[in-house]
Amino acid sequence: MEIKYAEIEIEKLQFGVFRPPSWWNKHPKHKEFQKKIIQSIMKDGLKNPISAVNQNDDGFFVCTVGNQRLQALKTMNVKMVPCVLGYKPGQQHIPPGNKIDDFTSLEKYFSVPLKQVILNQNTFHAVPEDVHEWDPDKT
Repeated sequence: MEIKYAEIEIEKLQFGVFRPPSWWNKHPKHKEFQKKIIQSIMKDGLKNPISAVNQNDDGFFVCTVGNQRLQALKTMNVKMVPCVLGYKPGQQHIPPGNKIDDFTSLEKYFSVPLKQVILNQNTFHAVPEDVHEWDPDKT
């Protein structure tokens, strides 16, 4: 799998962890965190790109890290989303962007150091160091 930085239309991004509206209603702590994320994005912009993979090569991309940020961006009606995208060479649906060849090149797209990077033939995850700051179950 290779990776690149690209801006992707929000309707082309799918949740890796889908939470229907009824789920949010049953988890008020998470709903409050959504407000915090939206406020942060409105104040400072999106600090870290969404990590996604071109799983089925069908023109849609599955979010692997950043599902809560993706939900916030959808709520805010954002049209284009900064992403770090994992894809397999030869896939047809690869958006234009900047190919990333090494860890240093990857990390420059993030506002904080990376805690973990997983890149293999089937998946890609870039986890920012501040991930627990944005997880209501870990705070």
